[in-house]
Amino acid sequence: MKKTIIFLFLIIFVLISGSILILSTKGYETNKFNNFIENEISERNSNVELKLNKIKMKLNIKKFNLLLSSKRPELKYQEITIPISDFKIYINLISLLRSKPKIEKVFINLNDSKITNLKKIVVRMKPSNYKRFMLNNLISGTIKSEITLNFDENLNINKFNVNGETKNLNIRVKKNVELDNARFVFNLSNEEFSANFISGQFRGIKLKNGNLDIKKNDGIKIDGAFDTNIEFKENQLQEFLKGIYKTNYLNKKINLKGVIKNKFNIQLSNTLEVLNYNVNLNAEIKEGVFTFNNEFNPVVLKNKIKNIYFDKSKIRLNLNKNNSDLSISGIYKLNKSSEFTSYTIKSNFKKSISDLVLSFDIKDDISVDVINYKKSNNVTANLKAKIKFNKKNINIKSLNYVQKKNLILLNSVVLDEKYRLKKFNNIKVITNNNNVENNNFEIIYGKKLNVKGDKFDSTNLFKQFNKKNKNNFLNNFNKEIKVDLKKIMTKLSIPIDNFILLGKIENGKLVKISSKSEFASDKFLDISLKTDPVSQKKTIEIFSDLPRPILADYKVFKGIQGGKLLFTSTYDDENSESNLLIENFKIINAPGFAKLLTLADFGGVADLLSGEGISFDTLEIKFDGNKEKTDVKELYSVGPSISILMDGFIEKKSGLVSFRGTMIPAKELNKLISKIPILGNILIGKELGEGIFGVSFKIKGLPGKTKTTVNPIKTLTPRFITRAIEKNKKKK
Repeated sequence: MKKTIIFLFLIIFVLISGSILILSTKGYETNKFNNFIENEISERNSNVELKLNKIKMKLNIKKFNLLLSSKRPELKYQEITIPISDFKIYINLISLLRSKPKIEKVFINLNDSKITNLKKIVVRMKPSNYKRFMLNNLISGTIKSEITLNFDENLNINKFNVNGETKNLNIRVKKNVELDNARFVFNLSNEEFSANFISGQFRGIKLKNGNLDIKKNDGIKIDGAFDTNIEFKENQLQEFLKGIYKTNYLNKKINLKGVIKNKFNIQLSNTLEVLNYNVNLNAEIKEGVFTFNNEFNPVVLKNKIKNIYFDKSKIRLNLNKNNSDLSISGIYKLNKSSEFTSYTIKSNFKKSISDLVLSFDIKDDISVDVINYKKSNNVTANLKAKIKFNKKNINIKSLNYVQKKNLILLNSVVLDEKYRLKKFNNIKVITNNNNVENNNFEIIYGKKLNVKGDKFDSTNLFKQFNKKNKNNFLNNFNKEIKVDLKKIMTKLSIPIDNFILLGKIENGKLVKISSKSEFASDKFLDISLKTDPVSQKKTIEIFSDLPRPILADYKVFKGIQGGKLLFTSTYDDENSESNLLIENFKIINAPGFAKLLTLADFGGVADLLSGEGISFDTLEIKFDGNKEKTDVKELYSVGPSISILMDGFIEKKSGLVSFRGTMIPAKELNKLISKIPILGNILIGKELGEGIFGVSFKIKGLPGKTKTTVNPIKTLTPRFITRAIEKNKKKK
C-alpha cells in the first residue's frame, strides 16, 4: 500500500514536472481559453472585438506567469480592422489558481499599418497630445510596430511600450512645411519617445543620420540632430523657401552646394506651449551663386551687380527663445570677372532687436562722385560696420572704410524705419586723388550741422545737384547749417578759399543760404538763397568774379575766359524762372562755336578763337524750366566782333536740343543801326562797312547727334534790332 501511494505520487510528480517542462519549453496549443480572453476584453471595452485562432500556452517559471499567444488574430476597434501578425497575453499564475485570472501584459505585433487607418482609430480616443499630433501632423505612410501593454487590476493600461519603424511617412511640421518619405526606427513609452536613423526629404533636400528624443519631465523636452547635403540648382531654392520666406530680389537662377549639421532642443509645457528652444546649425557652403532679377548699381560701385558668388563659407547659427546669434565667414566676389575676397558677418538678435557686425574686403571699382573719390579694382579696401536694428530705428553705430591713406568714418547714424536720416554724431572724410589729398573734412551733428575742415573736392558737386533724385533720405531732416572750409577744389583746378556758408535745411532741402568766399586776391564768390514765406518759392543768387569754375559742368560754356557772372533763379518743386548774365568775357578754343562761325563763312572772326579769343561785352540768358523741358526764352550776346540772338528748348528726358538764332558781325550791325534816322546818328555815327547783314542758324538733335544749318539773311527781326539798340544804349 505504501509503495502504491509512493508510486502514485511519483506518477503525479512526473506528470506535473513533465507538464511544467513541456509548458515552459515547447508549450501547448488549445482553444479552451479563447472564449475567456475574448469575453474578458469585450467586457472591459465594448469597442474592441477580438477573434482568436488556436492559443499556444507557455509557462514562465521565473516570472510566474502564463503566456497565451495566437497567430494572426482578428482585432477590430469600432469596426476598424487592425492588422495583427502576433498576439500574446501574460496571465498571473496565482490569479489563475484562484480562478480569478489577471492579465498582466499584452503584446501585439502589428504588420505595416497605413496612417490613414490608424487615424480612424485615434480619432475615437480620448484627447491627448499624441492624438493631436497623429491627426494634425501625420499625413500618410505606414508604420510597423511591436506594442506592449501593461494592465492594472481593473484591466486599465498603466504602462505601454511601442517599438517600430516607419516607411514613406509624410509629416506636416507647420502650414506649407512638410517632411516627405521619412524613415526611422522608434521607441514610444509613457514618458519617452525616441527615433533613430532618421532619413527623409524636406522640399527636395535629403536628411540623414537624424535622431530625436522626446521626454516627459515637468513638461516635454525634445532633443534632436540631423545632417544633410544641400545642392540647389536653378529654381530649387525658390521651391525650398516657398511658403517660408519670400524675396523679390532673387530669381530662379540660384546654385548652392554644401553640408549642414544641425542640433536642436525644445522645452514645451504640458499644453505644448514653447517655453524655450535652442538650435545649433553648422554649415559649409562649398559653392554658391545668387543671381538677381535685375542688374542693380549701388551708389558707390562702378559696375552693376548681377551675381554674387560665395565659396569656402562657414555658417554658425545658434537660435534660442531669448537670444540668438549668426556667424558667416568665407570668400565672395561680385560678378564673374571679379576676384574672390574675404568677408565675415556676425549677428546677435533677440525679439525685435538685432546687432550686426560686418567686415568686407572690396576689390571692385568704387566711385563716390560727391567727394570725387575713386578706387580701382587693382587695390583692396576694407569696410567694417556695426549696425543695430529695432522696430523704429536703424543705428549705424560705426562704419569704417579704409583704403591706404583714404578714410571714411561714420558714427551713430540713425535712420527711421523708412531709411530716412534722423540724426548722427559725426562723419569724417580723408581721401586722395592721384596721391594728392583732395578731401579732409568733418561733419558734426549738434545744435547746428557743422561742416569744417581743410579741403573739400567739389569737382562733381554740380553734376550731383542736377541728377534726378527720388530718394527721400533727408525728408525728415531739419537743421541750421554752418560750413567753414579752408579750400574747395573745383573742376578747373581753380580753388575756392575760405569758404563760409550759413544756412538752414527744412525737410531735407536748403531754404536759406548766405555764403562768401574768394578765388584769389580781389576775386570773390557770393551765394544767397531765400524763401518767400507766402509762396514758398526760393530765389537763389550767385555772383562770381570768375565764371569758369561755376560753369565748368556745362559744355555749352566751354572756352569762356574772364568776366563776371550773376545768376538768379526763382523756383519751386514744379517750375523755375532763371537769368544768367556774364559781362566782359572772351571765348577761346570753343569747337562748337568755331563750327558755327565756319559754316556762316565768318572766317576772320573764326580765326580769332584760336588766338586771343573773341571778346563779348554781355551774355544774357533767360530761361524757364519744368519737369519736362527747359525753355530758353532768349539768349543774347553782343561784342565788338559779333552779336548773337537765339531761343529754343531742351527736353530733359530725351536730351533733344532745338535752337534757332541770328548771328551778325558787329560792323554790319553797327551799319544797320546807323541807318536808323536820328537814333542811328546818335548811337553809331556814319561808320559803314561792307558785306551781308549776317546769317540765321538752327541747331537740332539728340545728344551727340546735333545738326547745325545756316542761311544768309538780308533783313533782321525787329526783336534783334530792339535788343541791339538796348545794349548799345547801355554801352553808351
